[in-house]
Amino acid sequence: MSIRVLLHMQDELSELEQRLRALDTADWTSGNAIDLYSLHSRRNDQNIERKAIMTALERRMYQYQKRLYIHSQCLKMEKARDMYADSVSHWIDGRKPVVEEESHWIDERDDLASLGLKVEDYHLFEKWAEEKFSRVFVTKNRPLFGEEVRFYSSTTIRRVVRCFLTLISVIILIGPLFALSYTERQEYRLTLIACFSLVFASAIAFVTKSRNFEVFVATAAYAAVLVVFVGNNYEGQ
Repeated sequence: MSIRVLLHMQDELSELEQRLRALDTADWTSGNAIDLYSLHSRRNDQNIERKAIMTALERRMYQYQKRLYIHSQCLKMEKARDMYADSVSHWIDGRKPVVEEESHWIDERDDLASLGLKVEDYHLFEKWAEEKFSRVFVTKNRPLFGEEVRFYSSTTIRRVVRCFLTLISVIILIGPLFALSYTERQEYRLTLIACFSLVFASAIAFVTKSRNFEVFVATAAYAAVLVVFVGNNYEGQ
């Protein structure tokens, strides 16, 4: 709908531009000195229609550019997550706050935007944990919204997930050192380095919001640390 409004305003601007070009061409080809002087002077322009078109263009151009900027800002908004849209949909179906024919906007999921925490502020694992275990972290009811409405603490979920990720990080970083220390054969050590590097890269790629080159650099540094550890350990033996 927003695009259609923009296209409608754009066509109005195009129509005004064509009318203005036609007036300018008429004055240029008329051979009249007054018309030519009016064409080259804004202050002494005698063409009243051209002044009216310029005024309309200025007003319509401002409205178009303002609408275009608002639309660009709306496009930057995060799409509402399905679990939030489902919650609102279930509440509307249960409480019936509006008549049915005025509640179908919730079905247009592509038009729904999130006004709260941005999606990129969530790690992928945090999003998964919130969708799967939100019922475990239900807080006290709020009578204002009814007994059937339950609220959960996203802050608690994020703290639990952070603690779990911290434990996993320690295991990924410290675990290989113990495994390599008790492995004597060189080919087994190289296999362990490859396996732990794969686990590390997967954790960085799927749990965090790192970009591709950041995953590559972090994995290379991780593998280099393990190789140096194996080299020092081998020289010590």
